[in-house]
Amino acid sequence: MPYNASLSKRIESIIKGKKGFTRKEMFGGVGFMLNGNMCVGVHKDDLIILFDPGSTEEIIVKKGAKPF
Repeated sequence: MPYNASLSKRIESIIKGKKGFTRKEMFGGVGFMLNGNMCVGVHKDDLIILFDPGSTEEIIVKKGAKPF
């Protein structure tokens, strides 16, 4: 299954013109890098977000959230 192109385009519209961001297709999805480090991406229909590990307990209980 290819990644959700609509979700990818939404991310692109948010980061457009912001310094340090690049787009890279990988692992059957797409990742958005900030200064060479992936910070957000799309895998199938899932939005992937890198966040502070100290926030895991708070974030994982939210509806639809799951570890990647």
